[in-house]
Amino acid sequence: MHFGISGLPSENHLPSVTPEKKDNSEILLQSLAENHQNLPSLTTLDLALDGYEKLENELNKEVLTVIDFTLPSTEKRMWIIDLATQEILLNTVVS
Repeated sequence: MHFGISGLPSENHLPSVTPEKKDNSEILLQSLAENHQNLPSLTTLDLALDGYEKLENELNKEVLTVIDFTLPSTEKRMWIIDLATQEILLNTVVS
């Protein structure tokens, strides 16, 4: 994967999103939206889940930390998500 100056994948090198993964992201986002208003974008969640899936066999917990660096640091842009219960454990600002 190639990263641009912002630290995000450059436009022409974004990872491919399979329909199954996109469906999983959409399902998770819908579930989170039932109890929370401030949510990561679908694109951000897709990328985070892609990374999680690549490391899944090496992880001990079903907890995902997502930081959306496209948002200003004055906004709540970090989410800690329990994937087993599909709940946001923490949503806060991060620099």
